[in-house]
Amino acid sequence: DALPIYAVLGVTPRFDKASSGYILNAYSLPHVINPIEARLGSSAASLYPVLNFLLYVPDYSHSPLYIQDHDGSPVVSNAFHSPRWGGIMVYNVNYSSAEEHVFPVRVDIDMVRVMEVFLTQLRLLFGISKVSVPTDFQMESPGDDGLADWELDRLLWTRTVENIATVTNTMTSLAQLLNQIGRA
Repeated sequence: DALPIYAVLGVTPRFDKASSGYILNAYSLPHVINPIEARLGSSAASLYPVLNFLLYVPDYSHSPLYIQDHDGSPVVSNAFHSPRWGGIMVYNVNYSSAEEHVFPVRVDIDMVRVMEVFLTQLRLLFGISKVSVPTDFQMESPGDDGLADWELDRLLWTRTVENIATVTNTMTSLAQLLNQIGRA
């Protein structure tokens, strides 16, 4: 469900003269999630965790707003994700002048671009990374599903191996415990 909420970032972006915009550096991004988390009322520690995908439209006074990577370069998607939480995309609106607008301002959002970013974040959160293949190979396109059959197979195989490792450790610990109880 889409929930229109108003939230402050929790950090103050700094003005960058070179880009004539505001910058959020990678080190401040964890501080962006906390105030939003409080507004959403969800928790990563919940028994029923929720993945959040938020589109943040900066207000006029902090626009345009750009995300910088750890090395100071701009993030092309202007988005970031946090494991077990979800992702946030900053969507800049072209405010020509505050005096020309009657607020609230109508914002047209390119949802194809936004959903491409959110789908990429979802794939990363599921552990599906882009695979490099030799140039003479042909890759199956996921199409509208967002996930190719082989990617689903790989994801299921990985989860199965993780579950087998967990079961093996649990059974080994249980066998050791039963042996200790049997000797007592």
